[in-house]
Amino acid sequence: MAKNRAPEKGKISYLLIFIISIALCLSMGTAAFMFINDYLDEYKTNHIALHVPFVVLVSISTFIIFFLLGIIFNRITIERTYIKELKNFKDFTDSIHNAQTEREVYERMYEFICRTVSVNNITLFYKNTIPVEGMDISVENPWQRIGHEKVPLCNMSPRSCPVIRTGRECRIASIQNGIKCAYQLNEYKHGSYVCLTIVSIDSPQSVLQLYSQYENEFDDALIQKIKSYTEIAKTLIKSRREISTLDKTSKYDNVTKVYNRGYFIDYLKKQVDRALSSKESLSIMILDIDFFKRINDNYGHFAGDHVLALFAKLVVKEVRVTDLVARYGGEEFVVVLPSTEIGIAYDIAERVRQTVEKAYMPPYGDIDIPSISCSIGVSALPLYSDNKDDLIKTADLALYQAKREGRNRTKVYDKTMAMIQKE
Repeated sequence: MAKNRAPEKGKISYLLIFIISIALCLSMGTAAFMFINDYLDEYKTNHIALHVPFVVLVSISTFIIFFLLGIIFNRITIERTYIKELKNFKDFTDSIHNAQTEREVYERMYEFICRTVSVNNITLFYKNTIPVEGMDISVENPWQRIGHEKVPLCNMSPRSCPVIRTGRECRIASIQNGIKCAYQLNEYKHGSYVCLTIVSIDSPQSVLQLYSQYENEFDDALIQKIKSYTEIAKTLIKSRREISTLDKTSKYDNVTKVYNRGYFIDYLKKQVDRALSSKESLSIMILDIDFFKRINDNYGHFAGDHVLALFAKLVVKEVRVTDLVARYGGEEFVVVLPSTEIGIAYDIAERVRQTVEKAYMPPYGDIDIPSISCSIGVSALPLYSDNKDDLIKTADLALYQAKREGRNRTKVYDKTMAMIQKE
């Protein structure tokens, strides 16, 4: 984003009105003097006493008229500016209240500030916990950036940024002549900038950076104008974050952080309907940790939860971005593979199984955990079923067959398994 600084519209100072009125008064007085002088010369009259009252009268009248007109114009301008600001606030409030997510609130606030504040670069950083492949875990850098600039203002590190640490604004009036932030990039050699925190919960969660190529750009009035917009967004950002947290709680398993059974059932139903209407393949696999009961019996349920969480991470790592991982119950997990034929599903299942078999199980506290393996059953729609319940049932029968044959293997459903009854 590159914008030239536009003059701020608003009221005209009374001093400027006074100066303009004086200038017009002197101009009109001079014109009046020249007029009366020419008039008297034309009629060969030399009444100097007539000059002064006439010139003074014209000058004072001009001053009063233009000064009053200036005040009226000033009041009208103030009212129009006030009405425009009210409309801007209303438009902004309406816009962000329609945002469904925290990121949407940030994006709409950013876009609105870009439209209403004339500076060269505007960048917004906000802290976010991103679900990764069904896992409610944070990436190494949870700070997301919204902005159009080619080069950011700084190489901001959230752990060391003074604005993040203190929660106070950083205002640099002159990059060339003043003291600049230690993290500012050298590409910005002239101008001024300001960094403002937006939302603070336990610590600042978002930072707004504004840069101008002009020095002393960010005065108190402009900063307060920007803060008035960010203040409106604060409550909504917190609200959307709380809703997101509740949503995650309802969708994710507390122990493994993958999706829970309820969410899986709803998701699978939608995928089955989509696959049937589009006539595409839909595969699922059900996974079971072999001899998991022994871990609970020998090492305790906390160690068992430790293994479940590690197993879930291994599965998430080996499946694709488009696949959904969920805890089905106990030590059983399920993976939904949209638009996937049975052969590809089997290859993915084998990759998961081999990864689990070779994986090192880190100790739980001072308890050494033995390596684990898993059994997997795979089925597909419409090859082996034409509805959600049968798809789950056929994958479960394939899992049962894998366990019957000795565990630590992957089995694809076939029709002969339907005749085998579980012991």
